[in-house]
Amino acid sequence: SYTGNGVIVGMMDTGLDHNHLNFQEDDGDLRITRIWEITSGGTTNLFDTPDKIRNKRTDTSNGTHATHVLGIMGGSYNGTAKYADYNRIGRPSILNGKNPYYGVAKGSELSVCIGTLQNNNIQLAAQYLYDYAKQQNKPVVMNLSLGNTLGSHDGTDAGSRLLANLGKDMLICISAGNEGGYPLSLEKKLTASDRTVKTILSSGAVRKGSLVEIWGDNASAIKLTFAAVNKSTGAIVKEIYSISSNTQGKRTYVGGNSYSNYSDVTVNADMNRYFGSGALFGGSSNISTTNNRYTLNIQIECGIQDAEIAPALIIEGSAGNTINAYCNTTLGGFHSLGLNGYTAGNAANCINGMACGDNVLVVGSYANRIKWPTLSSGEIAFSGNPVEGDISDFSSSGWTYSGRKLPDVVGPGQGMIASYSTPYMQKLQNGELPQEGVSFNQRCAEATNPVTKEANYWMEMSGTSMSSPFVAGVLALWLEADPTLTMDRVKEIIRKTADHDEFTAKNPDKWGMGKINALAGLKEILGTGSVNTVEADDAADKMIIESLGGKRYSVFVGGTDGFTVNLYNIQGAIVATAATNGDTAEIDASAFADGIYLLEVTGKNLHASRKFVVK
Repeated sequence: SYTGNGVIVGMMDTGLDHNHLNFQEDDGDLRITRIWEITSGGTTNLFDTPDKIRNKRTDTSNGTHATHVLGIMGGSYNGTAKYADYNRIGRPSILNGKNPYYGVAKGSELSVCIGTLQNNNIQLAAQYLYDYAKQQNKPVVMNLSLGNTLGSHDGTDAGSRLLANLGKDMLICISAGNEGGYPLSLEKKLTASDRTVKTILSSGAVRKGSLVEIWGDNASAIKLTFAAVNKSTGAIVKEIYSISSNTQGKRTYVGGNSYSNYSDVTVNADMNRYFGSGALFGGSSNISTTNNRYTLNIQIECGIQDAEIAPALIIEGSAGNTINAYCNTTLGGFHSLGLNGYTAGNAANCINGMACGDNVLVVGSYANRIKWPTLSSGEIAFSGNPVEGDISDFSSSGWTYSGRKLPDVVGPGQGMIASYSTPYMQKLQNGELPQEGVSFNQRCAEATNPVTKEANYWMEMSGTSMSSPFVAGVLALWLEADPTLTMDRVKEIIRKTADHDEFTAKNPDKWGMGKINALAGLKEILGTGSVNTVEADDAADKMIIESLGGKRYSVFVGGTDGFTVNLYNIQGAIVATAATNGDTAEIDASAFADGIYLLEVTGKNLHASRKFVVK
């Protein structure tokens, strides 16, 4: 009954094939009503008519993330397709029939932002979507399947504050992050007898793009030293670079000989000697104006000239100050190498730094399936032996600076099959994307688009990037039932209705409030009002029919304290009946032939009917 009708769903992402079948009506009209393309510096192009949207080129043919994410959240194609039957794992079968890989809120309006994923652009995207929904007088859900471990984790940054403000009046889902298996976070409280944190950045080379942020919990200065250390003994061989005072955000660099022509880099003989001519280290410090906390921002890349040498950070601060350090996955983590006096990182607080503000729902991932069928390469299984229904190894968790544990809830995100960008798939088929690690032969379904005349495809992808749009789609269904839902009310519903099992019990910090249950949440919403009064809403809007298997069905009518169910055949004769004093009744049609019946519900101030297929 609920498809997200009357609700806007949106996102900020990249890699969108907006002409994909998954985003078309049955008559070929596009379901996407707005595309904001936001590029570097916030430059925005708005596509707001069917012709403009149809004729627009994809934002990139080198990616498909947005096509998959939007497909999960609101894709609607359930027409004829060739697909590998996901119910026949172990005996794969290629079928021609109704495509099973459509999205959650298949009746919603799609309005999306794409482009360059910079913080300011993400903020613009949220504002655009919010303003448009207000203009249309419709409820809205926004999904953000992006972010990283860096940041203050206290919700005081500009992006978190904007989302917290907009989140008072629209629902925002954010992925928890995919860093659950990496030692990217480090925390230590300094004492009078131990005012130093030492950690090793790598036992080998450090890749370009490696970033570290260090935060204190007050404004007192933190001294940072970059050093070459002996990997066997931990002895400091050479201190190469240090910041001992507030640089007010100005970054200084030291580098190897390759940077001799760079005016902002000081060539350093020790960088050359220990880490190579292409080595670079830069840092800045500041006191954040939004939270009055001292912070250091670091960029590093280096090789290793001596097998016994490793790059390390030495952090010194005041007694009582708690040091929190975060790095990105490019660096790979903080390490101790088993050396006395060195602190290793862990994955305990690898939560997405963008997800630490108020009025957002942070979503982790569990394994939806552990293998899946394909059209041409048999079935594929995940490495690492994940367990179906258990938390995904990659799913990030942690806490905010104030101690609020995250994620809030977990949804299916590992083994998700959804739409892929056609321009991307064409490059994949032609061997132009060898770095991607996926094959054109891994496609799970395909269908011909009657408008573009091209083949459209569906494939697997995993991550909290997939679980977050699933939950966002669920919220769109809930908003259709109650357009006034706030984030506080959403969390209350999840707290009451989320599933708990042996997996959530054994590792509760990873699961938040549990596994999202779309149907139980919908019933909770529908059950809050009464249809047994003269002022009742249309009871048909509060009726949900659920298969129990074997032609047995559960009939739920929210907000009622009793009703009778009658099942009529096409000749108009009652063939089955059931009554209840609550809000749920069961009806058994196992003795009847497959076909169309009429289901009628009657009670005090209550009358509703619906055509009903028994099969």
